[in-house]
Amino acid sequence: MSCLPEQPDNVRPESPDLPSSEPNIAPSDEPLPNYSSNASLVPMAPGQNGRYARTALVVPESIRIPRGLHSTLLSPEPPYLAVGWVQAFNPEGTPYYVNESKHLVTDDPICHPDISSRITTWTEKMDILIEAEDLVLPEDYEIFITVAADNDGCKYYFVDHTTRTVFWLEEIDPGRHGLELAQVCSITHMHQLTSDDSTFPYSAEQCKQYLEIIDIETECNAYMTWIVARLWGTISRHKFSTFYGEDHAKISRMQRRFETVRVERACILKLCSALLFGMSKTRSAELDSLSVDELTYVVHWREFATDLLHGWRESSWVAVGLALIGSVSAVQQGNAVSQCMGIVSVMFALAGLSSGGMLLQWYAGAEKFNATKVANHLARIQVHGYGYEPIAQAFCLPRAPVFWSIIFLAAHILSAVVDVYDLIVRSPAILFTLLFVGGLVHLNRVLHAAFDNPVIEPVSDLKSFGFLDGARVCLHRMGGALRKAFHISPPAHA
Repeated sequence: MSCLPEQPDNVRPESPDLPSSEPNIAPSDEPLPNYSSNASLVPMAPGQNGRYARTALVVPESIRIPRGLHSTLLSPEPPYLAVGWVQAFNPEGTPYYVNESKHLVTDDPICHPDISSRITTWTEKMDILIEAEDLVLPEDYEIFITVAADNDGCKYYFVDHTTRTVFWLEEIDPGRHGLELAQVCSITHMHQLTSDDSTFPYSAEQCKQYLEIIDIETECNAYMTWIVARLWGTISRHKFSTFYGEDHAKISRMQRRFETVRVERACILKLCSALLFGMSKTRSAELDSLSVDELTYVVHWREFATDLLHGWRESSWVAVGLALIGSVSAVQQGNAVSQCMGIVSVMFALAGLSSGGMLLQWYAGAEKFNATKVANHLARIQVHGYGYEPIAQAFCLPRAPVFWSIIFLAAHILSAVVDVYDLIVRSPAILFTLLFVGGLVHLNRVLHAAFDNPVIEPVSDLKSFGFLDGARVCLHRMGGALRKAFHISPPAHA
């Protein structure tokens, strides 16, 4: 008996020669299933199995232990399954049921008569359709079927274990049937293998751990099948998402294959970026690299989040120190300009401290987010038309106010020890001196460029001359280059 592996739900929909939505041949009076999104028998993808979303409440309580429990003295008659069905348990502990003769698998409790009846009814109708359309099923196949929660029908998919693929009895339109294969694959739980640009779904450390778990010399069992199926499912989704085997396959996670919305930087965003010392550009670019073509890379997000949290904590501590220094210095008697600079420095320090504390509170544990949470978060913080620029500026708030606080604190100290009025009076002389010094520096750079490694065109005919002739030609070329640099006309006899 084979355990149905959890196949990836990211196979691209093609146009196989499968039966149409309205079969024309019916060998019996039994009505054929009406295939549509509103019908009673609906195709589903393996990823749409809701076993992880099922909720149940239990109430622990004490019970009376009956006489002879679990013994032959008083053994109650156990509930029997329908003919051909066998109960099994997956490694996670949930039960599922297998009918090996009919190639059926379900995780619904078929011990309930109504559920068993519905599954039996729709499997018989599928058999009628297969016979009517003269379909030849693979040798090693299974049918997963589950009852629908919103109607009296069922959902299903076929599994071909030979080719490790999923198929259905009709042509599939993902949007019409709600499969959304491309959307499911856009949020891929991916990690890197050896480099920052790798697109492999697992990191090198994870591969090492999986190799230790998987022992190829051990006989295959249900637990090993479960583990390998999960790994292959992720790798298959990875291949689909990176266009594996196609001409435009992605060999780097930074390569884009989908057209992106053009990001426009409004004037207010440009002004805010300038006040933040341009730090938001770097953060915005880092956020873009975390979700290229809507693929989420958890390992890179965790590195990014760790760096963010460390920077916010560091800026918060610096802001505390600046606020204390500025407060103590501002209360000292001095000129009005110095006190004003000190107060502004304290205000910026408090702004950095408060923004850092707020971000640390909201992003507590961000370095431990899983792939789904990261993908949803990145989708929410991206603003249409502006990209990640607004949130990137928010990420820079703790550090930028700290820098402004340092600048105003320096101005506060300088204005306290320097006579501001005298500085204003002498400002023209100071400005002239700065311009003069700047001119000398510029002149020195020009002269240094003129004399440092002059560009000499290669002389192809030096090999034909002797050593002295070659040196003379080289000196002649150097003299010409120097005259050209200083705009000196050659002598008349030359």
